[in-house]
Amino acid sequence: MALEKFLLELAENADAEVLVSWLNYLLEISDSASISSVVTSVVLACPEKTFDIAKILFRTREFIIHDTHRSVSEQGAKTLYSIGQKMGSSKNNIYDIERLETCENKHRKWNLESLCLNYQVFSTHESGEEEAKKRQEILWNILNDYYSKLPPDSEQNEADKTWRLFLARMDRRKMSIKAEETDEGISIEFKPEIDPEIDAFREETQKVYKEHMRYVPLKLWADFKSKNDDKYKEYERYDSNPQNALEDVKEILEKLNEPYNPDLSQETYAENELFHLFNNQIPSCVCAVLVEHYIDKLNDEEREFCKGIIIAKVASCVQPNYVYQVGDGVQEAIASLPKLMDLFPKERQTIKLLLLLILLKDESVGGIMSTERFNIFSMVAIHKMWEKEFDNAHSLLLGYLVLKPKYNELVDESREKSFEDGLNGFDLGELLDRFLIDNEMNLNKMFDNEFSISDLGNIQELELFILSNALKMMPTKLHFKEHIAIAHEIISKFARELTKGRDGDNVEYMVRDEFLERYAYLVLNSEIKEVPQLIQPFIDNFNSTEPIAEMFQKFIYAEDRMHSYDNFWFVWNHFKDKMVELTNNGWYVDKIIKSYLFAQTHWNDSKKEWDSLKVINMRLIKDVSEHMGQHPSVLYSISKLLNDIGSSFYADGLIWVSNMLSRHSEYYTSKLEMNTSYYLENLVRRYVYEEREKIKKNKRLKQKILVVLNFLIEKGSSVSYILRENII
Repeated sequence: MALEKFLLELAENADAEVLVSWLNYLLEISDSASISSVVTSVVLACPEKTFDIAKILFRTREFIIHDTHRSVSEQGAKTLYSIGQKMGSSKNNIYDIERLETCENKHRKWNLESLCLNYQVFSTHESGEEEAKKRQEILWNILNDYYSKLPPDSEQNEADKTWRLFLARMDRRKMSIKAEETDEGISIEFKPEIDPEIDAFREETQKVYKEHMRYVPLKLWADFKSKNDDKYKEYERYDSNPQNALEDVKEILEKLNEPYNPDLSQETYAENELFHLFNNQIPSCVCAVLVEHYIDKLNDEEREFCKGIIIAKVASCVQPNYVYQVGDGVQEAIASLPKLMDLFPKERQTIKLLLLLILLKDESVGGIMSTERFNIFSMVAIHKMWEKEFDNAHSLLLGYLVLKPKYNELVDESREKSFEDGLNGFDLGELLDRFLIDNEMNLNKMFDNEFSISDLGNIQELELFILSNALKMMPTKLHFKEHIAIAHEIISKFARELTKGRDGDNVEYMVRDEFLERYAYLVLNSEIKEVPQLIQPFIDNFNSTEPIAEMFQKFIYAEDRMHSYDNFWFVWNHFKDKMVELTNNGWYVDKIIKSYLFAQTHWNDSKKEWDSLKVINMRLIKDVSEHMGQHPSVLYSISKLLNDIGSSFYADGLIWVSNMLSRHSEYYTSKLEMNTSYYLENLVRRYVYEEREKIKKNKRLKQKILVVLNFLIEKGSSVSYILRENII
């Protein structure tokens, strides 16, 4: 979090007393565990400066326990953070990198438990031997206090015994130390003296833990294989013989499917729950991998087994009581349905029904994918079908457009009725049954691929989020005439709705964002002959509203990933005339200009060129400078562009800037966009340093550069004054 980063940066050079006073203040005034964790992070990063805070933390047993759990969980933090890396668009890349870099911080490998031991064993030059002894006495008093509060051995529960293990690992007095010289230096081993009954408890706990973790290699193999990560090769037992994976899956299912026994002890019941938590998702993940990658090595019986597991898992997610959790195996199972459809033609009706029902689920999946809804999993599966199962994918697309409005009407009706009856909700199971019965004819048309575009009626009367989802379901490249027609209708509806209000707030933000992102990818991925039809609705409805600026942003981010050079500049050139027509009267003119001229894009600081920006494209930038030079946002945007991805063209660009300043004297008195002078100063300084002799010899060039320097001097630039003196 921001506070942690701020404190860590300051702590390195801050005076110890000042740092301790800050941290102590945070602990005193805050009731937040998050703030306490930030304080702990700073203590671990700067232990010598913060002992007075560390001893406060050591007096709270819960801090020590939870921080140990934190340090263990952080071993997988880098993998967890990587799951969401670049999800959506490249504009988040800078944040992804920053988040991943935090995993490399040395202090994250420490915890309060290890720090307590470290204070007792080692002294530093900063603290000295006497201070180290004082710290030992303070820590031993804290530990003695913990020992005194333990209940008698006969009354100790599992938590007390676990805490005794913590104390044994933290108390230097109850340890034997063994030093050994190795190739890398001196290795010091700390061996705690653990009471026999506690050691027996530890061994029993480890035995239970190992049983729960027994199938982790199987889970890791399936995860790595599904992501095409070469680490799957490390699990040769499963890779060389997938039947071994099936055998382990059957063992897991046998344990998971044990009937409920009310006579089980609470401890045994808790262990079974833990086994379920660790292993419930493994069967469907493994079967999905076997179907996708090892189908040729499976016999008919094994294929049937995998099919049953996958379909049962997917069916569970359309039940009324289902709540999605990341890693529950449903995502992998849904993704394998297209393969099952190809392998088992008789199951097509079942699979298509499941995919449709998932499409109807609009709830957020939460977590790092909180911007996505649950139906994204069905859409991903449908995208896999366009190549080999085109007719079935097309029928699902049309079926969604026909049946989703009917499903929503039924939900609204049920919700209204439950409200009238004084109920808090309605029975989703009954609603689904009614939906299937009421729409049996349309469902059969979908199963038999008999839907046509004429069944859709007026597409533009449908709700926007339905239309946005339909666009997301379509193939990444449109060839089919019906798809092009549907896409054009959807785009036309959005173009009108998004440009009605100045903020576009008549369209839900997430729907708007998802549509614009998908729209940009769709246009850039289409045949160039189809592009004019796809962009015409936004050209016709072009105005100075915020969604127009957002649209340009989405195109830039999409192009940064797709490299569809011809389509991108076709779009940019066709919007140029509309940009020139912009006036200063609109609310978002400045933001639109900045977006169009790449100044609103968050480029990396080190990025000084862009593959999609070539010499020929700079003609458009020049035209904009000539026709829109009166806008301060144009001056700012071109200056910024020439400092980052357009830096290769800065010499020509500086002349365009000079011409703008010469034509529009109002710049000398008007308020500039923030950092305009900074960017201009960088440009002219670089040019003067590199081309000083050329400037002195070329009178016309000197006049052009002097226009920029004089302008900056008027704005208070002392650097520009010195530069001017160097070339006069």
